[in-house]
Amino acid sequence: LQTLTDISKLPDYEEAQFFYGRGRWGYSSGFRGAPVDADGNPVYYQIPKSFAAAKNDGERWRWLLSMAVENNPARINDVDMMFAQFLQSEFGEQTLSYAGWNGGQVQDDDTQKNDSGTFALHTLGEDETIAKLASGIKRFKMPAEFNYIAIYRRVVARGKSSQANTSLEILANVFENRRQYDKAAEIWRQDIADYGPGNQNYRQQRLDQIIKNWGRFENAKVQPAGTGTGATVEFRFRNGNRVEFEAHEILVEKLLNDVKAHLKATPARPDYRQMDISNIGFRIVQQNESQYIGAKVATWSLDLKPRPNHIDDRVTVATPLQKAGAYLLTGRMPDGNVSRIIIWIADTAILKKPLDNQSFYYVADALSGQPVAKANVEFFGWRMMQITPNTNQFRVDVKNFAEFTNADGQVILGQKDLHQEYPWLITARTDTGRFSYMGFTG
Repeated sequence: LQTLTDISKLPDYEEAQFFYGRGRWGYSSGFRGAPVDADGNPVYYQIPKSFAAAKNDGERWRWLLSMAVENNPARINDVDMMFAQFLQSEFGEQTLSYAGWNGGQVQDDDTQKNDSGTFALHTLGEDETIAKLASGIKRFKMPAEFNYIAIYRRVVARGKSSQANTSLEILANVFENRRQYDKAAEIWRQDIADYGPGNQNYRQQRLDQIIKNWGRFENAKVQPAGTGTGATVEFRFRNGNRVEFEAHEILVEKLLNDVKAHLKATPARPDYRQMDISNIGFRIVQQNESQYIGAKVATWSLDLKPRPNHIDDRVTVATPLQKAGAYLLTGRMPDGNVSRIIIWIADTAILKKPLDNQSFYYVADALSGQPVAKANVEFFGWRMMQITPNTNQFRVDVKNFAEFTNADGQVILGQKDLHQEYPWLITARTDTGRFSYMGFTG
């Protein structure tokens, strides 16, 4: 838009970088940030007196937009929306994502002095923005003519219309991105009052997501047993003053035994959902496979201190769970939502390393790394076999054997034992109650 195209002839092709994405080949010049002048300030395109007086294509475009309104005043909302969306794409806070920002609500440090970082979004006025420009990230005031927030509000002020409805939803998203949740909630309330709760209540749900009690577990890693303290998990929340927890044991060995029994029955077509041992939490919660939920082992509650203005906070939850195993941990926010996570506590670990025509397995204490001797290591493998060539008839072929670890906690197997075409489920157990598994693995 900064160039003045010679429109007396067809322009040449632009050079661009080749890329592959979304299942197709294509070209893209990438996002470099909105252009700036010699002083590092954003480039704005003014409305010229005439098309011929335009200094560049950006001014030509502005003049054409102004003529569209002059010739048909009913198009003013369409023109304003087009211009506002262009300005937002150039100067909106979402451009920070191209500089490595991935959003998120938790503000871990409100005391930072640099006012151009993502943590400063909540301090922006409606005439300000923080954007990725061609020269880098910058905080600056937007002139009234080029303030996309003001333009969206102007469209809303003209009365109900499809453009006003869209403007409200864009504004709500803008304020959510800026972590100004009070403003976002106010916009959603106005949108609901004027245009209803939306298809499948999505507007009301967006409002509830801001103003209601809400919490969720953050991802948790496997934690070792034997530390003398319970496993911990991070919990993110907003608005609520309290969360209630309960933990149930998960019957992992029953799950593995059911998988083996299913494959040993040699079905013509194995049920891969039943064989999914890596996603037990999804199976229990979403597919209602409650047969793998054992006894309730703990209940407790935790008082919370929510941050003002619907801002997220995060706390480390110390659970009473110390015994090795898997647990379904449920967190309930009174007058809010329910969140669940699987907590894994391991007393034993299985490590695998490929060797020359062999496979090496090491069974160790999960905390100290010391070897576990005389552990029974069971290998269960399966594959699909075609019964008759060139037909659609298959059966399941199963192999099952076990070895004991030596004094150094090791098992070494050759190719004759572990066939490459079989995925293997590997379990290790001892007479003292240790248990661990790995798989399915090549």
